[in-house]
Amino acid sequence: QSISVGFTPTGVNNDYDFYAWDELNYTWLNQKVGVNNINTFGIGLGYIVAYQQAGTKIFAGNLNSADINVTLNFANTTSSKKGWNLLGNPYPCALDWSNAAWSKSKIDGDAKIWNSTSKNWLDLSLATTANIIPANQGFIVKANAGGSFTIPAAARVHNAQGFYKSTSD
Repeated sequence: QSISVGFTPTGVNNDYDFYAWDELNYTWLNQKVGVNNINTFGIGLGYIVAYQQAGTKIFAGNLNSADINVTLNFANTTSSKKGWNLLGNPYPCALDWSNAAWSKSKIDGDAKIWNSTSKNWLDLSLATTANIIPANQGFIVKANAGGSFTIPAAARVHNAQGFYKSTSD
């Protein structure tokens, strides 16, 4: 889906922040900067967004129902920065990180989710929420190799866990 006007509002007191993660340069890429070429949502990729005005954002098209393969980047030349990839739950439901369908051989440790309440990264295996990645939630993993990583449809679950972000969903 294209990142349309509904995701990039304009006007007085209607600003926004919209960023993608760049593993190679270990930095956030601002969608407003044209050379960053952030014009469409990548299926299975994560983004960080904030809006000055509350509102509903609409995703159009068919719902994802199959496994989603994403490419893990492993290109940064500094070992402590190498391999951090921001992914996103591509399904309209939660994911269970503890489900055996996940193949975690290409990542180190655990998935992490930013928790705005504690202002810290939450390790999913230590979460009190049964390792749940809420619908539409971004999460970060540290790759130990590049290549394809599968977000498995078999890990989908019904769960009411809300976003790990501000209270304004």
